[in-house]
Amino acid sequence: MKRRAWVALLTVLTGVLSCAPALAVISVTGTEPPAGVPLSAPPSEIRMRFDKPIEPRMTTITVIDARGRALSGVAQVAEGDREIVLRPIALPNGTDRFLVKYDVMGEGTRDRGEGLLEFLLAAPVSGAPAGAGVGGDVPGRSVGWGIAGMAVLVLGGLSVWAVLRVARRRA
Repeated sequence: MKRRAWVALLTVLTGVLSCAPALAVISVTGTEPPAGVPLSAPPSEIRMRFDKPIEPRMTTITVIDARGRALSGVAQVAEGDREIVLRPIALPNGTDRFLVKYDVMGEGTRDRGEGLLEFLLAAPVSGAPAGAGVGGDVPGRSVGWGIAGMAVLVLGGLSVWAVLRVARRRA
């Protein structure tokens, strides 16, 4: 019986320790200008701040208009930096809101963050396309890695349960 208990304990520990990297998340701590707040004009740049240093080569930032089309823009992030600067963004006429989709990886870690930030304009863009960038004090949410970690925990628990059940039947 002691041997089965040790096997079960080691199985649970292995499951918990193997999912630890999947639970590491990078979050947005703030943006300038704030996301979700109506802006009087399209911003010239968007600054996104994160709680951990970001790996520039593993970072993807996409600006999306209300129709789901990707817009042009250049994201700048320095090695070991916690901030991304996005500029300039050309918004088509009639745009009254746009999204910034981010997918970032931590520098030297497996930490990951992904999410969407919504930016609103008080009036739709008219005339020549405006340069824009936005940010806000709305925290980003990254649930993908948390769900993966929970799935590993649940599957590990079910595996332990199955092993113990088979062992009991044989005893």
